[in-house]
Amino acid sequence: MNDIILNVVIGIVTGFVSGLISGVAVTHHFKKKDMEQEAKSELSRKKQDLSTYLTAIRMDLDKLSGDLKKEELVEVHNLRKALNSVPHFSIYETYFKNSSQEAKEPTIRIYKLIQELDAYLQSNELKSGQILKFKAGLFMAQFDMLKNITYSALKGNK
Repeated sequence: MNDIILNVVIGIVTGFVSGLISGVAVTHHFKKKDMEQEAKSELSRKKQDLSTYLTAIRMDLDKLSGDLKKEELVEVHNLRKALNSVPHFSIYETYFKNSSQEAKEPTIRIYKLIQELDAYLQSNELKSGQILKFKAGLFMAQFDMLKNITYSALKGNK
């Protein structure tokens, strides 16, 4: 009789422990998958925000270039205000803390171009050709960002 009770208790304890271990393993696996999916979604949103912002800046540069060609009075205040409201690409701090500098390069280049453009607009020596160069640079940086900033590149398994 004692052997039967002992076997039942051992069976129950073994079942409980193995269930607990497998439960923890499955929970960990799905939690990791959920975090990965959340990071991918957030990355996609941040890329879209930055891309929309850059498109709007390029459209403002088009208007500015057209005004310069027509020798009309140019107003850069609103454009400079828009430049200062650049979306923060906070995805690096949140999900990709260990990303290489190379993986972050497209956004770094975008922020540098924005700073250079703002400094140029402050100089009040506006020339249509230079505006078009900034516009082209922003387009290439935007393209590079959309193409090269991927989840796998930021995780280091490009």
